[in-house]
Amino acid sequence: MKNLKDSRLFALALAFIVGAIVSLPAFAADQVNSPGELSSAVDLSAEAATFSVAVPTRLTIDIAADGTVTTANNAAIVNNSNGPIEVHEVRVSTKNGWSIVPWGTDFRSTPTGAKQFSMEINGGAVDVSGPAPLTGFPIIHGGDRLALTYDADAAVQSSAVSEEIAEVIITVDWAEATNHPAPHYSHSG
Repeated sequence: MKNLKDSRLFALALAFIVGAIVSLPAFAADQVNSPGELSSAVDLSAEAATFSVAVPTRLTIDIAADGTVTTANNAAIVNNSNGPIEVHEVRVSTKNGWSIVPWGTDFRSTPTGAKQFSMEINGGAVDVSGPAPLTGFPIIHGGDRLALTYDADAAVQSSAVSEEIAEVIITVDWAEATNHPAPHYSHSG
């Protein structure tokens, strides 16, 4: 009776072990019986990275009575993502009846109170139709920031003005590998 009980336990244990082995994923191994090359596939499983970019909510332009223009010196595009991003478009959209005129316009000869301004962003003059050139917008690597420098000028106003004259729309996306070679740099920080 004891032998029968032992053999049943042995059979049950053996069935459990075989069942456990069969339930594991099977990967066939290449085998050769003579010298030669073997290869193994490398499989990647990666979650989509989180895209997180911050831009300033306001870009201020202060013009003193003597015509001195002051703009913010701490504006930046901040890439909080792990991967590189790029700016695809920078466009200025006017508001409240204001219009963009060419950079370098001499506002001393523009009628007082005209709702006209000119703007330059990252070294590029904003076109009268709104787009800014992208030459001052390189790829922004993960964890890095790009200073957003800007300058502006506006027509002389006969009374104090404090209003939103435009918005800057910045379109960003991942820097795709097909558009750019892999960067060769070291990042410390």
